[in-house]
Amino acid sequence: TRYSRSVRYDSPVMGGFQVAVLYAAGNDQPAVTAAQQIPNNRQATEIGLRYAAGPLTLAYANVAQGAQTNATGWYSSATLVNAKSTSANVYSASYTMGATTLHAGMNDGNRLAAGTGGVAVDSKGSNVAITHNIGAIGLMAGIRSQKVGAVESKVTGLRADYNLSKTAAFYIGYESYDNGAATANETTATAIGLRKSF
Repeated sequence: TRYSRSVRYDSPVMGGFQVAVLYAAGNDQPAVTAAQQIPNNRQATEIGLRYAAGPLTLAYANVAQGAQTNATGWYSSATLVNAKSTSANVYSASYTMGATTLHAGMNDGNRLAAGTGGVAVDSKGSNVAITHNIGAIGLMAGIRSQKVGAVESKVTGLRADYNLSKTAAFYIGYESYDNGAATANETTATAIGLRKSF
C-alpha cells in the first residue's frame, strides 16, 4: 500500500490510452494521540497516463505531495517542519523494431522528501537503453544520469541473459557507477547468477 487512506481510479483502455489517478487526503494535525490513531502524513496526488499501440509505448506520471506544517508523529524530524510541497514528473517511451527495443526516459521536479529547513531539493535525470533478443539470449545496455541539486550521478550497465526455460535464466551483468561527489567515488560491479521465477 503506497498511502494510508487513499482512493485510486484506473480507467479502461480506450484506443491505446489509459489513465490512473490516486488521491490520499493526508493528515497535518499538531499532535498524534493514542486516541486519534491517525498518523501524520502528507496529502498526495498521483496521475498516470499511458499510450500503447503497435510498437510504441508512451507514459507520463506526476507525483505531488502537499506541504507539511506539523512534524509530529509520522514525520517526527524537526527539519521537516513547514516543509514545502513537492511535485515530480516522469516521462518514458519505448519503441520495438523486431527483436530490438529502444527505451528512453526523463524526470524532473522535486525530491519526494523535502531537504533541510523545509526547502525542496530539485532533481532531474534521463536514461537511454536498448534491449535485443537473439533466440534464448537477451542483451541489455543502459546509461542513466540523475542530478540532485548541484551533484550529478551516472550509471552505465550491461547485461546478458540466457533463458534456460520460461521461468529460469542464467545472467551476467556489469555496472559502472559514479556518484558525482566532489571526491572521486566510482564503483564497478560484476554479477553472475541464476534467476528463477514462479
